[in-house]
Formats: sequence, C-alpha cells, structure tokens
Amino acid sequence: MSVADSYHLGDRTRSDGCPGALSMHKAKDGRIGRVRAPGGRVTSRQWEALAHMAETFGDGHIHLTTRGNIQIRGISDRDMDAFAKACEAGGFLPSREHDKVRNIISSPMAHSRYAECDVAWIVAELDDALIASRDVIGLSGRTLFGIDSGEGDIMAQQPDFGVVLSTTNPKVAQIIVGGCLIGLFVSHDDAARALVAAASRWQEIRGTAWRVQEKPEVLPDLIDTIASAVECLDIDHVTHDHASTIAPPQRGAFLDDPRPIGWLPHPETGEVSLGCSLAFGHMSADAARILAAVDRPIVVTPWHSLVIHDLPEVIAERLVEMLAPRGVLFDQQSPWVQVSACPGIATCEKSHSDTRADAVSFIRSMVDATDEHTPDAPRGHNNLRVHFSGCVRRCGHPQGAYVDYLATADGEYEVTEVTSPTPV
Repeated sequence: MSVADSYHLGDRTRSDGCPGALSMHKAKDGRIGRVRAPGGRVTSRQWEALAHMAETFGDGHIHLTTRGNIQIRGISDRDMDAFAKACEAGGFLPSREHDKVRNIISSPMAHSRYAECDVAWIVAELDDALIASRDVIGLSGRTLFGIDSGEGDIMAQQPDFGVVLSTTNPKVAQIIVGGCLIGLFVSHDDAARALVAAASRWQEIRGTAWRVQEKPEVLPDLIDTIASAVECLDIDHVTHDHASTIAPPQRGAFLDDPRPIGWLPHPETGEVSLGCSLAFGHMSADAARILAAVDRPIVVTPWHSLVIHDLPEVIAERLVEMLAPRGVLFDQQSPWVQVSACPGIATCEKSHSDTRADAVSFIRSMVDATDEHTPDAPRGHNNLRVHFSGCVRRCGHPQGAYVDYLATADGEYEVTEVTSPTPV
C-alpha cells in the first residue's frame, strides 16, 4: 500500500470519533477532551482555566493539536461531566450542540496590532455565525475552517471552507472550498455568511464523507450555494479596485515552513512577538499559568506552537527566561521543533511502537551528531520535517513535505518522503 493510499483509510460510516468537550475519545491513558479556540485566540482567563483542567482532570499537561485545538488527556469517566462544566465556565463551550463544529484556524501573525490585515473580527463573525446556525450541527469534527491573511500559511493547511484576504484591498477576500481557491471573490463583510452557507449545504449532501476533498463532485453545488447566498464581486471590479489577485499555494503545494518561531520584532515600535514551539505539542500547567499572567494577544497555531503578540522587549526577554526551562522552544532549527510524533503505544491501542520514545532517540542522535561537529550533521532528511506514526492513521502528521516514519513493529519503521499528504 502506498503512503497516499493510506491517508484514505478509515471507515467513514462509523460515528465521528473526533473528540470534543462532551463526547470524548477513550484512549489507553483515559479520556481525551478537546476544546475549540476559534482562530487560535486564548485569553488570560482561559489559560488559567486550562491549567486548572489539566491538573484537576488530566495528566497535568495541555496538548495542542494540528487543527489548532487544545486537548486534555487522561480524564476519568467519573470526571467527564465536571470537565464539560469547566469548559463552559472557561468560555470554551458556548453551545453544546456546536461542540465539535467550531474548528477555525487563522494566520497567527495577523492578530498583532501591527498587522496590516486584521483577521480577529472575521474569526469572531464566523464563530458567531456557526453557533447561530442549526444547519451545521452534525458536521464532522474534522471539518476545518480557515482565515488566511494573505500569507498563504492557512491556505497551506487545506481548510474545507475559508477565505484568503487581499493584502492590498481591505474589502476583498477569495473563497476557499476543499482546500483550494474556487475563483469567487466576496467582501470581508460577507465572508462569514458565505462560509456558513457552504458548510450548511455540505452537511446536507456530504453523506458519509468527512472532508470536502473526499467528494470533489459536489464542488459545483457548493460554488452555486455561495453565489446564491452572498453577492460575489466581479473580477473586473476587483482588478479595477487594485485588489491583489492573491496567489497563495494551491492544493498540493505548500509553504516550506510557515511556523513563526522565535523573536519576531515589529520594526520601529520597540515591541516584539514571541513564537513559541512545543515538543510534541505538550505544555505544562505551570507554563500555561505564566501565559495567563500575560495581558497580550496569544494565538494557538496548527503547528504545535503559539504566538504571544505585542510585547515590550524587556517583557519578552523575561518570558523567554521563564518559559525556556519549562520546555518551550524558541529556535526554529532545533531538532525538537523539526521532529513530531503521534502519542504512540503508551496511550493508543492501534500503535505498533513507542513513537515518542523512538522520536526522542532520533532527536538525540541528531544532537549528538551536531555536538561532534559533523559537517553533514542531520536535521531530519534534506532539512525536511520528520513525523513518527504508530499506525497508518498517521495522527498529527504535518502538512507539506515531510519524512514519514511509519511503525510496522516495535521499533521498526517504513520510511517515506511525503510531498503532499491528503488532509484527514
């Protein structure tokens, strides 16, 4: 079986096993509760709530997902109701019926007050529109919405429904359906309505499919739905207004590495943003409490990382000093940033190997080679990211090109270079 074929595995007729705050996945280490943070925005109060939930109900850690969501692992059956109530109290569950619907990712750098293109208000409008719609109830928990500031970073994640904003015309956005641009332009004011209309129609006609790319024959129907729901802008009108024609990556083509990690200065302001990566997406409750004390915008990304915006340099330096000893990474070239792994045999019945331990051994071999000043010290394979998977589901695999380590037995892997994985 080829790598490409294995991405299509999975019984789509079974019930949606994607975790939520209410319906949780049962793993070997307990229940997994997943909360949605639309657009990745998490407030100071919510970081404190997450720290409390991780320590009270889970394994003491907060786990970030590749859909920009947040998980608590190790929840006992007896704590399920209390966990759901804590999610409601923390503002993570404004509607129980829409628990697994609000999967919205957005360009993380566009949440800074210095960003040329603000996405926060569109994220908020889309979230409100989803909650207000009964037609989207029942969408697969894998359905992904995306708001791209024009950088192409979110486009590269291949959302089912989304927009790419013009970098030159503040009133124009291009529609994404099924992970690619469909040739429709709408005003920013109509973006949320267009996406919810398309998602509602998708829920009617999707059958057993989870992602739009699984059923490409419905694309004309979804395009007609959008065109009927909102006023689409004529391309001549858009060009006349000097809007960017925007050419971010199409489906199957990806940015080399869209992750903003490290010291990200805002020139001439005296302020910076901090891009923070987490090995295997894990953050301690202690680190989350430090974030809770930061009164600045913090955005969770789809890359096991987060961005803290608009910090005075002295505060940013102090945060690095406090977070680095707690496992937060600020070097994009670190092997701990370049290598990822699914949870593995310790927590998953389907895994054939202890992927996390195997990934750690791989990382240490990279570090040892670097310490020995080897001229060709490895950073993965040809500078590609590396992902260890315990089974063919490949949970948490990166988008874009990467090297796929697929476990076939304990400690044994089939290694393949992947250029354009299919979203799952």
